[in-house]
Amino acid sequence: MSKQCYITVRDETFCYVTGLAPCDNDFLWNKFGIHVDGYFFTPQYKLGRWDGKIRFFEKTGKTFLRILDSIIPYLDKWDYDIVIQDERAPITPPSEQITADHFKEYGITLRPYQVEAINLALEAGDGIFLMATGAGKTSVTAGICAMYSEAGFKTLTIVPSVDLVNQTAAWYRVCGLDTGEYCGDKKNIHHWNVVSTWQSLQNNPKILEGFHCIIVDECHGAKGDVLKKLINDNGKNAHFRFGVTGTLPTGEAEKMSVLSALGNVR
Repeated sequence: MSKQCYITVRDETFCYVTGLAPCDNDFLWNKFGIHVDGYFFTPQYKLGRWDGKIRFFEKTGKTFLRILDSIIPYLDKWDYDIVIQDERAPITPPSEQITADHFKEYGITLRPYQVEAINLALEAGDGIFLMATGAGKTSVTAGICAMYSEAGFKTLTIVPSVDLVNQTAAWYRVCGLDTGEYCGDKKNIHHWNVVSTWQSLQNNPKILEGFHCIIVDECHGAKGDVLKKLINDNGKNAHFRFGVTGTLPTGEAEKMSVLSALGNVR
């Protein structure tokens, strides 16, 4: 007699895996519980109030949509028939691909690997792009924003500092993008593309509800709790989400926080 379990997709962040045998549910709860760096020295751990782990699979079956690729192989191994229930509203992603000449009228030609990265983003709809200093990350994010905004989706680029807000927004405008800034005394969100900082968004997190595409620059530097709150909770309905960085976090728990919010390394 075959076993059956259910994956219910609630939004662009969370889903539920239900119908599992208790032993299988407990296995996933333990498997996707990851120790935080330095947990042994925290007062909560020393007092026995916390086991030092961040849970990416709760005992209720609640987990992250973007780590299902790591969970489903276990369900297959245990011979479950999987029934998927998707509660998200249907959406049509951009169908066009970018070319090196997309910004040619503004005097900009994209490099071959930049074109490849942008088109990988469009194909996948999420993910992290590892790009070294000098690789032209801002041109890549400009290309992603161009393709999504031209398809009718509002984009939000999150950068670490006010200086980078100014630099990124300026480059987006050089590329011909309709761009606003949200930081300090600038509150220009009525544009197809907006650039902001973590700090500014924390003060008014509901802003994220108005964007379809979120890009996190230097995503390795985002703290797990901040990333979870802004991207996973306030931005839970953002259909498309990306991160660009030179390197991923070294701690396994922080690394999983970034992957569960933004998707796999592309």
